[in-house]
Amino acid sequence: MRLLIDTHVLLWAVAAPERLSDAAREALSTADHQVAIGTASLSEIAIKVSRGRLDRTADWQAAIERGRKHMGARWLSRRNVRVEHMLHGRLQR
Repeated sequence: MRLLIDTHVLLWAVAAPERLSDAAREALSTADHQVAIGTASLSEIAIKVSRGRLDRTADWQAAIERGRKHMGARWLSRRNVRVEHMLHGRLQR
């Protein structure tokens, strides 16, 4: 199964997995599922941090990358965007 997760699912998966349903947690951790994260989530998270809706002191860059690796997820972009540039340019504390 292929899954495209949105910003809220990404944030809950890395920061508050208890907010996900059992079925969602299982789907994200099943090895034969292909999980993708849209690069637009990086911009959305940066906006949430800049507006104070997410903890400014948290290392979101590291948390997202750990979560992505744990889920075996890949970045999905509609354009040829360098994800590393977005991570380093927008999610710095």
